[in-house]
Amino acid sequence: MLQTVVQETLEAEMTVAIGAEKGERTAERVGYRSGYYERT
Repeated sequence: MLQTVVQETLEAEMTVAIGAEKGERTAERVGYRSGYYERT
């Protein structure tokens, strides 16, 4: 149970810090979340 609470808290903090949900792509930011990026 504690692990779940900590994980959810960390996910929420990361979402706020990066400005995107996990797996979400946005035009406004240059960073990536979950390792997604355009491959050439």
